[in-house]
Amino acid sequence: MGSGIEFGIGFLRMTFLYILSGLGGITLSMCVRPAAHGVGASTAVFGLVGYLLSYCFTNFFYMGRTNPGQNIFLPIFVTVLILLNLNIGPGSDPHTDNFGHLGGLITGIIAGFSISE
Repeated sequence: MGSGIEFGIGFLRMTFLYILSGLGGITLSMCVRPAAHGVGASTAVFGLVGYLLSYCFTNFFYMGRTNPGQNIFLPIFVTVLILLNLNIGPGSDPHTDNFGHLGGLITGIIAGFSISE
């Protein structure tokens, strides 16, 4: 996922997206649960998923022209990633920081709308 995004938007934008998404996820997590601390890169990875979601909205009709089936596959792929990784429901791990994931996702969506072409 990351190498495909980097190929599409370039190294500098990818670095900006990854770091900003990580910071956005950590910030939301710290605002909602200030006593708990989380560690990991999942907030930044969820930012990449958020970028893909914003890419689906901004380039939906263009995707089908260059790669047949991409405008069908990519929204389904992003939806499955979000649903599987938000860790909601019975049997979910209580140690997973869903607010960090959600913050990274929201930051990735917003940053994706600003850097998508």
